[in-house]
Amino acid sequence: DMKKDKITWSDQLFRIFGQEPGVFEANYPSLVEIIHPEDRDAFNEDVAKSIEEKAQHDIIHRIVINNGEVRYVHQKGRTFYNEHGEPVRMRGTTQDVTKDIISNQQIVEQNHELQNFVRIISHNLRGPISNLLMLSKIYEWGKDEMNDDIVKKIEHTTEALDQTIKDLHH
Repeated sequence: DMKKDKITWSDQLFRIFGQEPGVFEANYPSLVEIIHPEDRDAFNEDVAKSIEEKAQHDIIHRIVINNGEVRYVHQKGRTFYNEHGEPVRMRGTTQDVTKDIISNQQIVEQNHELQNFVRIISHNLRGPISNLLMLSKIYEWGKDEMNDDIVKKIEHTTEALDQTIKDLHH
């Protein structure tokens, strides 16, 4: 209720926000107070934009509950207007997406570590591969058929390994 600055929360919403029904007074300022300080401006801008542009309010942001625990919530909602086009109330949902966000962050971090590993391995293998290819180029071909065959196989294997490393690096 935008006129009375009152928010009606379900029991589940009180649990998500770490508040007690009957103790916590749900209104816009008290809601904003729970939002992580670094996310407040984005939250307020999203709410204002959704009201002004008659668009859906849709944002993922952090909240800090009573014991200092940080949670991520996904809030979606819309504004309802009176016959004069004035905003009178908003309705929406809040979903705790903390596990999803943390899992995503872990995947991104693991991917970053894997990319670093590939870069290190690629770098460490480039020198020996270059040396093997260079040695095959200066080899005196035609003196010993069996050695020629062995060196040719080493050269092909090294070229294949070189291509694999190039493919990994891109």
